[in-house]
Amino acid sequence: MIRLSTKIRYGTRAMVDICLHYRTAPVLAKDVAQRQGVSKKYLDSLLRELTTKGLLRSQRGSGGGFVLARPAGEITMKQIIEALGGELALSECTTDDASCRQSTQCASRWLWQQLRKLLSDYLEGITLLEMARRQNQLCEVKNDDIQSDLR
Repeated sequence: MIRLSTKIRYGTRAMVDICLHYRTAPVLAKDVAQRQGVSKKYLDSLLRELTTKGLLRSQRGSGGGFVLARPAGEITMKQIIEALGGELALSECTTDDASCRQSTQCASRWLWQQLRKLLSDYLEGITLLEMARRQNQLCEVKNDDIQSDLR
């Protein structure tokens, strides 16, 4: 079984949560942690990483918290996943010829490269805004708690 890391799963959920709950004030990490059932300490490290990679902005002080660095429709799931987990690759050989002495003569490598491209293209085509809309449909979040562009 190929598994997504906890970091990617929780980070994706946090981004969707921030997208859904930002209105006029930044979203507090403690609130995201509570809603998502993630420890605040772990979430803080994910949010710092997403901030460093330019997907979130952090605002300090009274009324501080986190906001999206760009509109949700401009942030792709590929960008979020790569920010948290590095380059998409099912095997090291798909991105590094030197990782395997058989890489230039391996039909399996070709298969993994094709699958990597399909996955990359698919994730590039899904925006955070689409994910937030889907989450809204699934959970029926109160309309007054949702950004107006999600409606």
